[in-house]
Amino acid sequence: MRTEYKCIQKIFQKRPHILFDEKKVGEISYKGFLQNISNIRLHDNHYQFKRKGNFSSIIDIINLNKNLKVGTIKFHSWITKVTVRMNNHEYVYKQINSWKGIWELYLNETRLISTKGKMYSGNIRDYHGNEELVIITLFMRDFLSKQMMMIA
Repeated sequence: MRTEYKCIQKIFQKRPHILFDEKKVGEISYKGFLQNISNIRLHDNHYQFKRKGNFSSIIDIINLNKNLKVGTIKFHSWITKVTVRMNNHEYVYKQINSWKGIWELYLNETRLISTKGKMYSGNIRDYHGNEELVIITLFMRDFLSKQMMMIA
């Protein structure tokens, strides 16, 4: 089962929208100085991503529906790889093509999700129907886009 989402943020729009079949099904919002807290809603699922400190590379993943920390995200130096630890698994989100903005999420050697896009728009393709991983990938894509913009 393959599902495709779009993430779009228009100029002067504070919250990126998540679309499925051109209908809004979620959004990303931010809190705190330096946007250390991000909330993502996709359908009825609500997650929060909280950075450990202003400049920390480790982020907690919190399922707000259950009010439970479900994992962590670690951004590695040079922003070419991200590790997600969740449900006794280690997922890797890695850059496939920097010029086209293509990243993919893997569990071992199995591709689960691919993303492609620029700062204000992108596509998320889910190959296995795991909405929790889609939400986490949306966060990582959004976070990395902002980091790349700060570097440029």
